[in-house]
Amino acid sequence: MRFLCSVCQQEFASPLRTLDWRRQRLEFQRVGEAIQSMLHIEDADTLRNYCSAQCRDSQEPQVIAALGLKFLSPKAEPIMPCGQCGGPVDGTQPHTAFAQVTLQLDESGEVAQCIGDRQLAVLCASCDPHDDAEQAAEARERERAG
Repeated sequence: MRFLCSVCQQEFASPLRTLDWRRQRLEFQRVGEAIQSMLHIEDADTLRNYCSAQCRDSQEPQVIAALGLKFLSPKAEPIMPCGQCGGPVDGTQPHTAFAQVTLQLDESGEVAQCIGDRQLAVLCASCDPHDDAEQAAEARERERAG
């Protein structure tokens, strides 16, 4: 499988480096003395493809500016700052996140192994345009049922 780099426009194969939008939630469990986090991705969409770490890194400042991100939250925590307003985001509830992902694809291009996942930022419900649409749809559904 071949991809087109969003920066240099070159075709490339594996590994695939992407900037992803995703709807996710975190789960935290105690394992012995440590707290382990598990990421549940409910929906995801690739915004950009990169042929190399250099192409990805060269675009990071522009991507952060275009997304309006002022607060980065690369560490998964129960409460994280919203990337736009800095307000609290409950990581255990569904929320929007932007992440840099690296996938190693097999020769067929059909099976991928995640070899890197770096969360850039999360958004609170007030700053997330997708959250408004979801809440409006849920409210309409409740009105129809009631």
